[in-house]
Amino acid sequence: MRANYQTIDTQQNTQCIAVHTAIETARKFLEQYYSPVVFKYVIFNEKSLVIVMDIGIMLEKIKQVEIDIQTGRVLWYG
Repeated sequence: MRANYQTIDTQQNTQCIAVHTAIETARKFLEQYYSPVVFKYVIFNEKSLVIVMDIGIMLEKIKQVEIDIQTGRVLWYG
């Protein structure tokens, strides 16, 4: 499955991270705790991206990682 990579552009023309950067940040974060980590999809919010990943080995087990689009930092996961 190939992700559609694009840059998030807010209405205020502030500098934002690219979607592929957020996906890689979420992947590296989850790989500290789980293996394998498979990208599923992205939820776009006003000031963040929620990256949805599958961490299940046999059955699908979903984890979400919220990334701030301004700083690229992980805000929460669950």
